[in-house]
Amino acid sequence: MKANASIVIWNLADFRKAAGLHVAAMNPPDSLHQMARDISAEDHVSLNQFIASAVAEKVSALRTERYISERAARGSLSRFKAAIARVPDVAPEPRDRL
Repeated sequence: MKANASIVIWNLADFRKAAGLHVAAMNPPDSLHQMARDISAEDHVSLNQFIASAVAEKVSALRTERYISERAARGSLSRFKAAIARVPDVAPEPRDRL
């Protein structure tokens, strides 16, 4: 006989843990909280979804900034100039002209 593989979750904390969700307490100023509620309502999303998206956007921006800085640190001005020197000095094709 095959065992039943379903999971019974008895409380919200267990559900969040099983789903990989986390709780973060926030205490924003009333004005910021109201603005976030207004924008989330205009976008027809929950306040929780709006905040999660805002955090994801900020994290992405910070990670991108760090990545670009790390790449720039590995760069070489002399190698860049050598690569540019290999580009032919010709007029762009008609479809590429501004």
